[in-house]
Amino acid sequence: MEKLELLVGILVGGSSSRMGRPKGLLPAPGEPHRCLLERLVEEVSRALPLAPCVLVGIRAEYARFALPTLADAASESGPLGGLVALLDEGARIGAEHVLALACDHPYLQRDLLRRLAQERPEADVYCPITGGKFEPLVARYRVNLAQPFREALTQGKLALQPLLSQWGARAIDLNSEEERMLIDWDTPEDAGQHFR
Repeated sequence: MEKLELLVGILVGGSSSRMGRPKGLLPAPGEPHRCLLERLVEEVSRALPLAPCVLVGIRAEYARFALPTLADAASESGPLGGLVALLDEGARIGAEHVLALACDHPYLQRDLLRRLAQERPEADVYCPITGGKFEPLVARYRVNLAQPFREALTQGKLALQPLLSQWGARAIDLNSEEERMLIDWDTPEDAGQHFR
């Protein structure tokens, strides 16, 4: 069987406490009848048509979407719990890498997704840097990181920035348009007029 190169995981398990509702269900900019998750799934499918896509995190609100769902590797563990679950699933199905995406990026587009998937294949972690910090939820990870990331999870070391530094994350160079794609929505103020 030919080796699967990439598994895409969209993380939806966050509590959305600041937003007050599941962020992936917010209306997409300029598209009041389509939510952020639907928009992102379409961008992924157009950018990477051969890559399977899963939702990471169990939230009843997303049950209507016809996508496989993974439970976080541990409860109350933040994004690391979801990332470990995604890496484990990638290893289970024989993928080389996983692409981890937060569900709350309203402007993420297929060209950047394709770059993240295809460039620097030797990198253990490949992601943007904004404001001097890695963007761990718009990032590609080699599946061999499943074990060390699980060890960090078990030890309660949940912060992703030190992990990405430890594993030599490589930064993708972005133009100004791509930098805008990294905007995320954490609060109703972020969503502005699109929040209903």
